[in-house]
Amino acid sequence: ELARATAARPRLVARGSIAWHEWVWAMGAVVTRQNALPRAGSTKLCLVPLWDSCNHAVDAPSSSLVGDTLELRADRDLAAGDQVWMCYGDRSDADLVLHSGFRLGDRNPHDRLALDLDLPPTDLLKLLAGLLDAAGLDRASRDRHAWLGHLVRRDHRLVEPDPALAAFALAASADKPRAAHLMRASTTDYSLWRPLDATHDADALAFVLRLCDAHFAARVAFR
Repeated sequence: ELARATAARPRLVARGSIAWHEWVWAMGAVVTRQNALPRAGSTKLCLVPLWDSCNHAVDAPSSSLVGDTLELRADRDLAAGDQVWMCYGDRSDADLVLHSGFRLGDRNPHDRLALDLDLPPTDLLKLLAGLLDAAGLDRASRDRHAWLGHLVRRDHRLVEPDPALAAFALAASADKPRAAHLMRASTTDYSLWRPLDATHDADALAFVLRLCDAHFAARVAFR
């Protein structure tokens, strides 16, 4: 397999200088340790020895850039041999896996799942799309009617929609009276939206549940 991989990529590495698995390891080490730091008026990807060896802990202090120096201040006394922890920020497990190569699971209070949100193809699609944009929901894509929402972690489970997902569910489950109700509430701030009645609330929740079922079914099928 290594021979086939290197033969298919003859310009990837100098012949005989490095094995494919070594190159994969080196790329993984760089990708999971690089950091974007401001340099000379722009942002540069940098490797910072020692500093990038600090493991992540949610309750640890964060580092900061002071002039040209990265500074990490301990928030407690450290004895010789103690591990130095650093908080990488309020990051989801997906972000941690992608950029740092690990996940926290139930121990991550900041975990969230990003979802692309598509409006159903109804007669109100154009009206609702304009309302969502005017109300400030972030687009997941500019070339189609898709917005971005998240499930956030509460009590060790990804069960709570964030305000954007909750607002989108109200719009996606809206008929004309419900859409008019949302517009009366606000055309510029989706956080002010509330369901028209208990049925609207139940339909919005059902929309979120169907969305989650479809997303997780797709993930299982992909595996």
